[in-house]
Amino acid sequence: MRKIALFVLSIIVVCASTLSPRALAQQEERKPLPGVSVEKGGVLPSEWRFVLEPAYQYSHISAKQLVSLSGFTVFHAIHIGTFDLKDIKRDIHIASVTARLGYKDMELNVKVPWLYRRDTQTSSGSSDEAMNTYVADDSGLGDIEAGFVYRLIKEHGSIPDIMLNLGVKSDTGRDPYGLETESVSGEWRLKEFPTGTGHWGYSGGLIFVKTSDPVVLFLNLTYFYNAPRDVGKSYGDIDPGDSFEYNLGTVLALNEKFSLNYSLNHRITGKTEQNGAELEGSNLNIISLNIGGTYAISRRFSVDITASIGLSADANDVTLQCRVPIAFGL
Repeated sequence: MRKIALFVLSIIVVCASTLSPRALAQQEERKPLPGVSVEKGGVLPSEWRFVLEPAYQYSHISAKQLVSLSGFTVFHAIHIGTFDLKDIKRDIHIASVTARLGYKDMELNVKVPWLYRRDTQTSSGSSDEAMNTYVADDSGLGDIEAGFVYRLIKEHGSIPDIMLNLGVKSDTGRDPYGLETESVSGEWRLKEFPTGTGHWGYSGGLIFVKTSDPVVLFLNLTYFYNAPRDVGKSYGDIDPGDSFEYNLGTVLALNEKFSLNYSLNHRITGKTEQNGAELEGSNLNIISLNIGGTYAISRRFSVDITASIGLSADANDVTLQCRVPIAFGL
């Protein structure tokens, strides 16, 4: 993972070095796609343009892709404890508000999420015992995120838009360490769920966007670093695995108001370490196919809906997301 980070950093340096006054003079503005975020092939907000973006996301994970842990789970990224196969269905609802502010060739953004999770666990007993079902749910503030996007090179000729994307994730959500439990039929179960990872996270990467009217092609390369932490509470020092992600896709503008988008998202997460020892089974390989559309109701108001289908065992079965970007001029 560290080698990947150095590779991404070298690309950033090369791209920055190619920026010159002569090249800037040849740059052309792409036609904006209403309601499409910059991460998905859209353009940066114009100067002093403020975008408020309420959103709702629903994810479902089927029983065949889940195991119950006697330890804990952090958003399917950190696993500590012994595995015990169970028939589990998990539904996660995330309501969030993202604020975006455009200024010249950059964007500042802040995202505040609220999470609700419901787990339904069914286990079969012995031959003389009936099947039993256990349902638990919980909600709370998630990890607040902030980001910065800066355009290094504007699209001109065969050169795409190249943007630097930096982000930071806080630990404002409830962490997974020392959660309240209860004993049910001699088995310890969680009474509350984590709403955050319990670790600060940092990300950096590049966004490439190229127009071939009426199609926009985009590629995101991002490296995520999760800061280690001495948790105590008998867990010791926990170092979550870092991740590398790419998102490759297209946006098809059918007319001035409506566009379709298709993308493939792939994230690889390394193993979590506890007190310097790697935890087997804690690495992840998440692949999903995303299909969505964006409709501009007016110049200031758009609706974006995306459906994601999991293509790997570690991915959610299905994820549905609805964003409503509302633009204001300051």
